[in-house]
Amino acid sequence: MSDLQLTVDVTEHDIRMGNCRHAESCAIAWAILDIVDDLYPVVDIDVIQLRDPIFGNKRYECETPKEVVTFIELYDDGKPVKPERFVLDFYEVPA
Repeated sequence: MSDLQLTVDVTEHDIRMGNCRHAESCAIAWAILDIVDDLYPVVDIDVIQLRDPIFGNKRYECETPKEVVTFIELYDDGKPVKPERFVLDFYEVPA
């Protein structure tokens, strides 16, 4: 069982506001920020991290699910993507 499970809804707003090829400000990072306000997301095709931006004493990692990898690849290539929902299972790791 994961330490933290998030259901992430990537909206049209997140897609418009996000930045392609930017792990900290892509559409998925924006969507995560909509539901967690005390952790900073870093999203890439291998691992999604949530970090404590102030004290650095908490960090969670999630292996990037295949459907998220597909979304990222399309998004980063400038191809059209639609709003999607992803379930992410995070595990706490030493900070």
